[in-house]
Amino acid sequence: MKYYRMGTQCRVWTNRRENPGAMPAGYRPNSANRSSNRERLGNWRRKGPDHAMTALAGWENFYVIVGSSAGALIGLQFVVITLIANTPITRDHGQAGAAFATPTIVHFAAVLLLAGAQTAPWPGVRLVAVVWGLLGLSGMVYEIMVARRMRAQKIYAPVPEDWLFHLLLPFAAYAAIAASAFLTRLTIRTALFIIGAAVLLLLFVGIHNAWDAVTYHVFSKKQEDKQVKQKTND
Repeated sequence: MKYYRMGTQCRVWTNRRENPGAMPAGYRPNSANRSSNRERLGNWRRKGPDHAMTALAGWENFYVIVGSSAGALIGLQFVVITLIANTPITRDHGQAGAAFATPTIVHFAAVLLLAGAQTAPWPGVRLVAVVWGLLGLSGMVYEIMVARRMRAQKIYAPVPEDWLFHLLLPFAAYAAIAASAFLTRLTIRTALFIIGAAVLLLLFVGIHNAWDAVTYHVFSKKQEDKQVKQKTND
């Protein structure tokens, strides 16, 4: 009662004398406000998956473009490997390929997998969040393996740029994808933007690494092979 003006209080007391329990049309006690808030919160929670899937559908064009780019780049990687297949291959070359070439294919494949998962008709966002979490954790474990391979191979001495693009940036992208799977419980919109940024990071890291590998084989490696042949002929 104390929240109403004096005139309203008089009407309330008058109505109570005539009809006990009667309240004015605009009056809602605190308990009713709390129940109304709980009802609105329940409605929001019930509508949550629908809103999440609507937000996910808004990224469909983005993932169509990104997934198509990743698939095309995977095909180009096979073409490049075929073109440089004439060079002599040793065990050291195989270790270097596992450390520098294979991760590029893995990054492109991860982008393609995420693009397919994001555009699939999921019944709810929780299932696709499980895919994000598994992919992110698997990518982090794989990057630890890549670090060991980079240290084990002897044919090429990695420079700081190699550690950045072959290890640190991909690890950060996979960690962001894994974290987004848990962030969906709080805000799906932020999680989707983080995953989109991580996907773009993986795509551009793969492009950089693929170009770096091609330029190494075309310029540095061929020059080294020519120098070796000249020494053997002399």
